[in-house]
Amino acid sequence: MPSQKMENQLRMALELPESVRQETLDLDTGFSVAEDTWTVIVRYVGDIDRLETDGIIIEKLLGGYAVVILPAEQVDTFVAEPEIIYMEKPKRLNFAVTQGKRSACFAAVSEAPESLTGEGVLIGIVDSGLDFFHGDFRNPDGTTRLAAYWDQTAEGEPPEGYRRGRLYTEEEMNTLLAGEEDGTFRTELDTSGHGTAVAGIAAGNGRDQENGQAGAAPGSRILAVKLGVPGSRSFPRTTELMTGVDFLVRTAQKMGMPIAV
Repeated sequence: MPSQKMENQLRMALELPESVRQETLDLDTGFSVAEDTWTVIVRYVGDIDRLETDGIIIEKLLGGYAVVILPAEQVDTFVAEPEIIYMEKPKRLNFAVTQGKRSACFAAVSEAPESLTGEGVLIGIVDSGLDFFHGDFRNPDGTTRLAAYWDQTAEGEPPEGYRRGRLYTEEEMNTLLAGEEDGTFRTELDTSGHGTAVAGIAAGNGRDQENGQAGAAPGSRILAVKLGVPGSRSFPRTTELMTGVDFLVRTAQKMGMPIAV
């Protein structure tokens, strides 16, 4: 009877021929062809040092865990030792954005035959701001992907119908981008970086990423609001949030485009 202390995926990997494992995405992870060894993760109790021999390497971790490298033919013997509570194989790590998009089911619709990119849709961001100089929010010619950016904290001309902040139109942003303003101004657009990060997850096109990883809707246009605060040492309130969302919806209606906020 197979050991109940061994992970099912590891058991499957041990039972399959090496050629079959290599064709899978994850079953071969942990196996060394050159050494004919497995690297495994174990949960243990008691003295595990006695199990370390010339052919077995044990790296003890906190919390009763250990990473063990051992010959393939000794895996079943090792897991049967009374000190071993559980054994599993290592898993391959991936870029978080790739895993996130797959978990959120974006991968299924962004690939053929649907190949959806968000083109024709507005993505609305209401947050700490957005650094529209960032390459992920610019077109291939360097112009902005933002249709409008309302900074509720800035002095200037607010959007029509609102009483505070400054509205940056698409034309104004493109003028600023053409002049490549200094870093101080960029920092002021989003002092914490949270809104820029959120916008990247939702709509970044990957142009400014070394790995080219794009967000969920890289072909969308963007509307952004930097939330204002009532005092110098305060936080935005629901009133700032409500006016921000109101601005996004009204702007989307004027543009005749659907919007995801």
